[in-house]
Parts: sequence; structure tokens; C-alpha cells
Amino acid sequence: MPRTVGSTSKRKKTSGKRHPLNMRTTQELRDRMENAAQRSGRSLAAEVEVRMEHSLNRQDYLVEQWGQDVFDIADSMAKALWHIEQFTGQRWIDDESTFQLFSMTAAELIRSYRDLVLRNGRDRPTGSLDGKSPAELAQMFAGLGGINPPRARGSDDQSIADARASREAWGKTLERLGSRPLPNRQAKERKP
Repeated sequence: MPRTVGSTSKRKKTSGKRHPLNMRTTQELRDRMENAAQRSGRSLAAEVEVRMEHSLNRQDYLVEQWGQDVFDIADSMAKALWHIEQFTGQRWIDDESTFQLFSMTAAELIRSYRDLVLRNGRDRPTGSLDGKSPAELAQMFAGLGGINPPRARGSDDQSIADARASREAWGKTLERLGSRPLPNRQAKERKP
């Protein structure tokens, strides 16, 4: 089998018939990938494959180093932080109240993960984010990060309705705020 540009010995051993993967992307990302492929001497398809392999390998490495529990919590922290920054309109590094809310949410994510694993049910706040205490917001943002403990026993239809209302309220908030992450102000300031 002839060696192709960009192939590795690992891929050569495990390679076989390639299977199609159809996807759509933005023109900007396509242009970036084409430029990267040209610089590396690979086809666009090979460049996409190499980058996907690297991405999955990095994730596998982090899971191996940190363990699945810590990886899941860290992943949820990143998701929760995005929601927090959208809610406050500030980056956590620049704003003390956003930092405090993120800190509380991080602790809540750890607690929620433990409760989920041990199946410790507990009540959680629901509904709109407006008028909630910082502790309630931390619980809600932990849920938005992807980790929710089981509901307390005896949860009824009202709890399900409250959860639905909470999702709908946050959906309206995202529509109002937009769904893009806040720009990195420091990166913009460093550019000449």
C-alpha cells in the first residue's frame, strides 16, 4: 500500500476502507481547513480526518489522565461558564460578581455530580432566572452545564412543569442575549 502525504504509521496499520462522512460547515471554517490542508500537504478530507483524530485523542488523553468523573465535571464547567457569561454579560475573569457565580456553580457541579452518581435526589430551583438567589442561580447554571442530580422522591407533575418553564425561560433569555460566546477582550487588546 503506497504511503500518502500526512499518513502515520498508526493510521497505516489501522487504515482500511474509508467511509463517507457528509457534513456542512461555515465558509470561514472551510477556508481555514483548506489553508491548513495546503500548508500540511494533505487533501481537505485528510486534513479534516487528522484534526478529528487529534481532537478525539486529546479527549481520550484527558479522560485517561483525569478520570471520567473529573473530565465530565470540567466539561460541564465550561458549558455552565458560557451560560453564566451570557447571563451576566461579563467575562468571569473581569467581573467579581461573575467570578463569584462561576465559583459557586463549580462547587454545585461537583455536588450535583456526586448526587447523580449516588442517586441522591434533591429539589432544584426552576422557572425564570430572574429574582433567584446566587445559590439558586448556581444550581440552575450547574443544570445548564449538563449535570442535574436526580429529583427528590415524590416529585410530581408540578416539578416537571416547573422544569419545562425553566427551560423555556432560559430559551427566551438566549434569544434576547444571542447565542454566541462573549469575545475575548484581552485577545483583542493585545492585537496591534
